Amino acid sequence: MRFHRITTAITVLGTAAALGASAVPASAATTHSTSISQSALPSLTYAENAWWVWGPLGGTLRITPSGISQWIGISAAQGVMNNALQIAGWPPYSSYVYQSMFEQLQCHLLARLKTPYDLDSWRPKVSWATEIRDLCNP
Repeated sequence: MRFHRITTAITVLGTAAALGASAVPASAATTHSTSISQSALPSLTYAENAWWVWGPLGGTLRITPSGISQWIGISAAQGVMNNALQIAGWPPYSSYVYQSMFEQLQCHLLARLKTPYDLDSWRPKVSWATEIRDLCNP
């Protein structure tokens, strides 16, 4: 019974991400799964760690995704991005830069080739065909 309730909480989190919602607050997860203790809730995060790396071309957001987000895949992208920006902070980039980084994240979650994920602020948006052909790093 306990496993079923944890699975239900994970499903709720994944469904929220698939709908484009931000990460579900811990209180919402406990509403749907009363057997999850408060100490277990931190493991239901999308990003384990995130930090900015600065180079000559600009900033790169390096994200270590959680096992849950890797399992959920591309539909966890909004939750991963929200958690990563909460952890690392958000420099004042334009919405175009944010969208390019978000598409890079979606590719990494889809391809599942490596971790951590490096999202370059300086890289222009490219087509999905180019993303996939170049293994998320055109």
